[in-house]
Parts: sequence; structure tokens; C-alpha cells
Amino acid sequence: MLKNCGSGIGWFLLILLMPITSVAQVNTDVFITDYKKTGYFQSADLATRIEGGNYESFHIDASYRGDYVQPEYILFTVLNYHKKYSQDVLSKEKGFAYFKYQKNIVPGLKLEVFAQREFNAFTRLLERNLLGVGLRHPVLEHECLSMFMGISLMSEHEGYSI
Repeated sequence: MLKNCGSGIGWFLLILLMPITSVAQVNTDVFITDYKKTGYFQSADLATRIEGGNYESFHIDASYRGDYVQPEYILFTVLNYHKKYSQDVLSKEKGFAYFKYQKNIVPGLKLEVFAQREFNAFTRLLERNLLGVGLRHPVLEHECLSMFMGISLMSEHEGYSI
């Protein structure tokens, strides 16, 4: 797929902007899909893993993605959960939930309403709750690179265990 992208200004901007997006806690724009069809789409994964060696560990991973696509709006949700036991002691537990409603209000301008909840025992994040509303306008749309300009108003609360 990348062979059709060329080496123009899009790659330059991607490399220039990469450090900015990499500092985000969870980059939720990676969840946006280029929808070609309308309807309801979903996927779910559940996995367990046992590792052995000098110590044993047991992992549980679960994820869900649901999309409802219509010509004028899109609803989608993403859920992730990971738990790990090492030597029968809980050593990792984190979860993430994200919901977004995106509606075309005029050609080239979308309204977004979103909510996010996250916890991560390893980083001592007890909870991170975020609610927001915003506008998004496409600046560049190519098969290999999409860029948007937007503005959002968000309310966020984080709680940590010290």
C-alpha cells in the first residue's frame, strides 16, 4: 500500500508531526476507519496466554469494536482490557473504553461527540474520564495519509494512586 504514496509533502508532514501525536496518552484517531459501506460492523477478541521459564505468567486480553455507519453519521465504540498475573500476583491490569458519534453537519465539516474512560494499575492511573465535543475538517485525504484540522472542547478528570 505504501508504494503508491510517493515521497511528497505528506510524508514530510507525517514525520514532522509524529513527535506531537506520540505524546498523547491514547491516540484515539487510530480508531477512525475509512468506511466504504453502511451498516453495523463489529469484532471481538478474547485471548489467554501462559508463559513459563524462571517464572510463570498468565495473561487475559479482551477487546471489542462496534461501528454503526450511515451516510450522515457514524457511531463507534472501542473496548480493551488486559490483565496479567506473574507468580500468582496481579502484575498488570488496564482497561480502555471509547465512544464517538460523528455527524456531517455541512459538506466537509463534521461534529464529534466523544467519551473516554481508562484505568491502568501499572501507571497508578485509577481513572481517567473524558467528555468532549468538537468540529473536524479534512485538510488532506489520500489513500495513504489523511489530515484533519479541528477544534474540541473537553472535560477531563484523572485520579491517581500514590
